[in-house]
Amino acid sequence: MKVKQILAYPIKSLRGVSLPDAVVTKYGLSWDRRFMLVKIDENAPTPADWKVQNMAVSIFSAMCLFTVELKVPNNEDEQSAYIIVTFDAARSEKPRTLKIPMFPNTADLDTKPVNLHGAKTTGFVMGQKYRDWFSDCFGFDTALIYVGDNSRHALCSNPARNSSTWLSSFTRNLPAFIVGEDQIRFQDCVPYLVVSDTSCNEMSDRLPEGVEMDITKLRPNIVIEGAEEPWEEDYWAELAVGNVKIITAHNCGRCQSINVNYEDGRFRTGPAGAALKTLMRDRRIDKGHGYAPVFGRYSYLDNRDDGKMIRVGDDVKVLKTNITNTTFDFTGSFA
Repeated sequence: MKVKQILAYPIKSLRGVSLPDAVVTKYGLSWDRRFMLVKIDENAPTPADWKVQNMAVSIFSAMCLFTVELKVPNNEDEQSAYIIVTFDAARSEKPRTLKIPMFPNTADLDTKPVNLHGAKTTGFVMGQKYRDWFSDCFGFDTALIYVGDNSRHALCSNPARNSSTWLSSFTRNLPAFIVGEDQIRFQDCVPYLVVSDTSCNEMSDRLPEGVEMDITKLRPNIVIEGAEEPWEEDYWAELAVGNVKIITAHNCGRCQSINVNYEDGRFRTGPAGAALKTLMRDRRIDKGHGYAPVFGRYSYLDNRDDGKMIRVGDDVKVLKTNITNTTFDFTGSFA
């Protein structure tokens, strides 16, 4: 097997960036989920007091109309990197663009508490021009939040750590600098998501004629090609990706976001919106996800490999498998 694609999502829930290579860290890919968007009620004295709603494509489907390009001028240090965000309102008007530094100076930025699924941190509110641009695109008050050097607790156990239930419950509410490991940025649950191209092809074969599953809708970080059988990844426990060890810990449960039409930013209906229903038939294999069907593996990096590089084309080997399906042990809340 080999790495077919590497994807990062600099702004959570906007379209991803396909990369030829990437640095892996214990927090995820170095470019991944460093920003997020929130819908705001600004009738408060400071941003810290705003009432906010975290934005995700599963609720705000128009987020898929924003594409992202990553720029690193002259291959300089990554601190010079920036992204170009383009909003194409279903091709009904001229696309608009915005340049955002990947590592902005936070000295003069307001801070904002962030609570994603029960895992808390502090973010930095990007300036007025970013608020105005995104608010104009969405049609409601929106703010762009930067994670900086902050992090949140991962919301699933890492089997390589063998932490007990009582210890996980205790450490979940401690500051990140005390716990030190198993931290994430603005990802939902864990640092990485690994999916199999073989399974995606099998899913496409199930869909109505003329409809194919766009693997990017699954929001993977690492797409692996060459698996002999669809869904064999359900049993993967550890992978070697080049010279990096990935711990494939939990199944990923799916929601209606995979039914979003990337052409117009709306949820598809009828045969074209059959992706989630197709998975429902026989992919509800994890009691930890309730009724959600499963596609892909939530994964951790072996922390000894922090800072290494993975590349498209890297060999992938299964180092360890599970005898039975794993059970998702999410400790947060999707409410």
